[in-house]
Amino acid sequence: MKRKKILSVMLAAAIVSANLCTTPVFAAETASNLGLDLTNVKTDESTNAINGTFNVTNNGEEAINLSDVKIRYYFTADNKKGQEFHCYNADIADPYKSVTGNVTGKFVKMESKADGADTYLEIGFDSSAGTLDSGKTVNIQSSFNKKDWSSFNQSNDYSFNDAQKVVVLVGGKVVSGTEPTVSTVDPSKTTTGAAVNVSGKVEVNVSNGSSANSIAPTFTITNTGDEELDLTTLKLKYFYTADGDEAETFNCYYAGTVGGDYQNLTGNVEGKIVKLGSAVANADSYIQVGFNGGTLAAGQSAQVQASVNKDGWKDYNQSDDYSYGDSKHVAAYVDNKLIWGSEPDGTPIVISAKLDRTSISVDKASLKDETINITLNGNTFTGISGLTEGTDYTVSDGNIVTIKSSYFGNLPVGSKALTFNFDKGEAQKLNVNVTDSNVTPDVDPVISPVSGDYNKSNKADMNVQMTLNGKSFVDIKNKDAVLSQGTDYVVNGDVVTIKQSYLDTLSEGQATDLTFDFSGGKSKIFTVNVIKAVEDGLVINIPDVTTKAGATVTIPVTITGIDPTEGLNGCNFKLKYDPALFENVSITSGDICVNPAKTLFKTIDSTSGTMSIMYADSTGKDLEAIVKNGVFMNINLKVKDSAANATSQIQVTKAGKFVDKDSHVYTINYKVGKITIGDGGVVTPVQDSTLATNSATVVSTTSAGIQVGMVLNGNKFVQIQNGDKVLVQGTDYTVDGTKVTINPSYISTLPEGSNELTFKFSAGNDAKFTLNVTKPATETLAAGIGKIEAKAGDTVTIPVTLSQAPTAGIANFSYRIKYDPSLVEVVGVDAGSIITNPEQNFVSGVYEDTKTISILFIDNALSDEETIKNAGVLSNIKLKIKDNAPKGLIPIEFNNDDHSFYDINGNEIKADFNNGSIEVK
Repeated sequence: MKRKKILSVMLAAAIVSANLCTTPVFAAETASNLGLDLTNVKTDESTNAINGTFNVTNNGEEAINLSDVKIRYYFTADNKKGQEFHCYNADIADPYKSVTGNVTGKFVKMESKADGADTYLEIGFDSSAGTLDSGKTVNIQSSFNKKDWSSFNQSNDYSFNDAQKVVVLVGGKVVSGTEPTVSTVDPSKTTTGAAVNVSGKVEVNVSNGSSANSIAPTFTITNTGDEELDLTTLKLKYFYTADGDEAETFNCYYAGTVGGDYQNLTGNVEGKIVKLGSAVANADSYIQVGFNGGTLAAGQSAQVQASVNKDGWKDYNQSDDYSYGDSKHVAAYVDNKLIWGSEPDGTPIVISAKLDRTSISVDKASLKDETINITLNGNTFTGISGLTEGTDYTVSDGNIVTIKSSYFGNLPVGSKALTFNFDKGEAQKLNVNVTDSNVTPDVDPVISPVSGDYNKSNKADMNVQMTLNGKSFVDIKNKDAVLSQGTDYVVNGDVVTIKQSYLDTLSEGQATDLTFDFSGGKSKIFTVNVIKAVEDGLVINIPDVTTKAGATVTIPVTITGIDPTEGLNGCNFKLKYDPALFENVSITSGDICVNPAKTLFKTIDSTSGTMSIMYADSTGKDLEAIVKNGVFMNINLKVKDSAANATSQIQVTKAGKFVDKDSHVYTINYKVGKITIGDGGVVTPVQDSTLATNSATVVSTTSAGIQVGMVLNGNKFVQIQNGDKVLVQGTDYTVDGTKVTINPSYISTLPEGSNELTFKFSAGNDAKFTLNVTKPATETLAAGIGKIEAKAGDTVTIPVTLSQAPTAGIANFSYRIKYDPSLVEVVGVDAGSIITNPEQNFVSGVYEDTKTISILFIDNALSDEETIKNAGVLSNIKLKIKDNAPKGLIPIEFNNDDHSFYDINGNEIKADFNNGSIEVK
């Protein structure tokens, strides 16, 4: 209906075919040969649509390409919420030609405001529009409006009803009309001294370490002024060093307001990367973040999650970046006026010297001198650490270094890093890779593949190909048990076939390592993953990958077996990688995740190699459950340059829980493959055995016992000790493959409090397990909604309180509250006093159609650091009682049994819920 109001002119035309063969001139030749008339203008001062007909006439002697023509209409956006352009008709008469489908339109936010303009509409033509012949006119009937159809004030618009203030460009050159005058602000002249805070503040958190393959800042902008802030006037600048000349890409993963009326601003963010004219200390570039729409109410905040990466994903060194780790080194501008932070002070940087090579290969069987050319960049070469000039190397012209063959002859086979030093700037490394072709290496046998899946519901033999490299096959062992050739497996040349009759004897849901022994060289491990049928649960698969030192590899983690009707609504688990072999580890969402910016939470401890992962529906309405099989996430890691050939694994240290929409727990099976670096290595380092969980809390009167999963990593379980006391297997605990159950009879003998048990293995370090023993609960956890009295028209706050917190703390909860929108209006929902880190952990939603308020808490730290451990207020619900509300009780109630509380170990916490009310007096 609204579009009908703005159609002022509709033209009927006859279509006449003609051959256009006039040769167009170049844009630069048009000079001022185009004229423009503006007709059919809607002249109301206030209007919800700006419309008019643009008539562009070619007054020159030659045809021009329409794709070179641009028309700019300047106006004030009046706190725009985003605009839409419409072209209703565009044609050239005599002979008639329609170009309606060739017209383009875009809105451009001006870098600096002018009198009567902060935005312009640019109308153009695509490459198929053809030409405009001499003496011909193209007629364009158009309009534009805000997406919410709110009104414009045309009285302060520069181009309103004035063709001389509508600008026509050909090839980027103005040929008609006058552009508005812009007063340019030079931000660099306002950035000296301490940070300024006029009407806002900016906080920045960079989620990755100082060495990473992306710069990933999260900006939190708070409007500290008394008036609404038009986000289109705001610009943020994050200053950094690009560490190279590679092309870079800006990404915005999520943007939205925090507190007050929620706005999703992801589509409004505009980011670009700008190079400084001259590099300064700690910066040669900056990330500029702006918005093409949206507002920020007084006191409200907005968050922007962004990143910049190089096209080749090479690492940045963020430790020398001006804005890294310091919010006041991020500059914010409103209308090009600095309102927060400061820019770099302009001190010139020292450019480090560069070697023409960063590595060389030396064969001791054919030694020769090696020459390294240095680009000094104004520095002076001062020597190579540990080497003597004249004996080990010589220098000519100050920048040509020749390392003598006699020095290489004294090096052992392997790698050696040489450090080149300079009077200024950073030292440079030269890696020397030494080999000796006169020595024939002793190569170990190789097997392929190194793992496989055996599904007992789909039985089949498994084949393993051996490359013996001059050795001979001896036998296969499962721990200490030697398999029987001919019965358990057969050998045909270089192929070993493991029979399904033997595979049937292996335990389901576990990985069994079979050791292949040879006459020489190292034994090889073949891992059999014995899985249940898919219909019995989920299969989480981490596949085999092969890579090399210095390479970056992506490992997909897939989930199969998801019931599409019930979905996967949440999960939490922990993995571990070897930080001695891998660096720059990150996790990205897979294609089956729904709204991953709000549902997928992950933390990475680069010191221990621990990866904590949680998925949770953030809507409280099961709208973000995963309903299909596929890639859940990708583990991205870089193999260290110094890594030797070896094999490794992504270990499962906490199997966790996977639940559907009804909180039913799935059965899960992990299939974990090998990471082979190079050829797998001559020596496989001993890996420590780990436990799926390192602690548990149990009531001393339990009848269920405690199960502890073990990831043996090629070792054998030996025993459990409590101090000097060795527990008795079969009496104090039982063992089933990689699962240990601590019996209730033993738990009942333990004192209340923490009891540390030591798991011992055949190799590697011990693993510690803490058993927290508590007395039987004597109190019931209870949550309640407040009861208050008020009058019609009042605005009230009703607290939702918790009477007691469990010992293990509350790691996540969700509940919904029913209310009557005909009697009360929800003004806001805020986190209560006991909510930890509410900006990250607390989410709420109001759904008037279902008459519910949804409240969700998730400990995003995935540890006990942010769990709720105190009684108090969970949330505050602010309600306005409608003027027409009758006297009496208005119930504010929990939504039946639609609520759940869990501790950090995934255990559900039972609780009673007491409803509240408003008594209208």
